Amino acid sequence: MAKVSTACIQTRKITQKTCGQECVEWAIGLLEDGHDSHYLRLLIGMSPPFNHFEVASYRDGLLKELGFNKFDPAAWICEYSREQMQKVLKGELDLIETLQEVSFLHESNGYIRGIQNFYLLLIAYEELNELSQQWTWPGATLENIHSIIQAEMKKYVDSHRQGWNKP
Repeated sequence: MAKVSTACIQTRKITQKTCGQECVEWAIGLLEDGHDSHYLRLLIGMSPPFNHFEVASYRDGLLKELGFNKFDPAAWICEYSREQMQKVLKGELDLIETLQEVSFLHESNGYIRGIQNFYLLLIAYEELNELSQQWTWPGATLENIHSIIQAEMKKYVDSHRQGWNKP
């Protein structure tokens, strides 16, 4: 089972997605990494069916205990996007589904500058698939759009190695 990252949990919080099993798995991962605290133990002790409000309260308490409540939401979303792109490059996630997710995060959270290129690449991809031509990404064609997206993801992952989200 892959560990759930703090960036994933923060992004779920920012985008107001329900918190349940992934928050418990995140807490278990933190415990395995040597962390221990009041809210961590409360989260680990939870089991389905989850009450979102109770889980969210414990999640927020744990984020505060870890000192992660002061980070910029856009930075968390960029870090989560980087993690997802890294999974694409390893073959663990679908290229276009991840591009759509990152583009949605960009658009729905105030047009986050750090991931703007992926929003533009999605527009180019959609134009190419619907119209067989595009005006958004110079040089992109139906034949090379996938490799352009992968190259941009690799460039992003390589230039945004942070690690600050790991307690």
